Amino acid sequence: MSASTQWQAASEQTLLAGASTWSFVFYSAANSSSLDVGVSAGAARVVNQTRVWVAPTAIVEGTWQVGPKDALLVFLAYGGGAFLDERSQALVDLHLAGSADGRPVWTIVALDAEDGSLLSLLVDAETGQVLSD
Repeated sequence: MSASTQWQAASEQTLLAGASTWSFVFYSAANSSSLDVGVSAGAARVVNQTRVWVAPTAIVEGTWQVGPKDALLVFLAYGGGAFLDERSQALVDLHLAGSADGRPVWTIVALDAEDGSLLSLLVDAETGQVLSD
């Protein structure tokens, strides 16, 4: 399973307000397939179904389910706030997936396409610990 969203012309306020669209990938063991699901404005639809030959590592249930706000706050504190203040047209991508051991990890990437500046951070979704910057 994974979850992703994105903000264009992101600011601290828009990140913390939440995202209006998400994409999710779910694994169906019964069908040996993954389902790509898009969600926006109270509606969800399957946009793709793919046969999977090897079952992916499942994300362990836990506190990450309350959402990405804590990870976004960590990102903002670790230079993300300054990055966005200096680059009003920055794109921010947020992705939740399992690490090799199944622990949930938020990956947050900010990109300024004009000058190629990039800031990325990996945050343990359970502990809020920065894994890589």
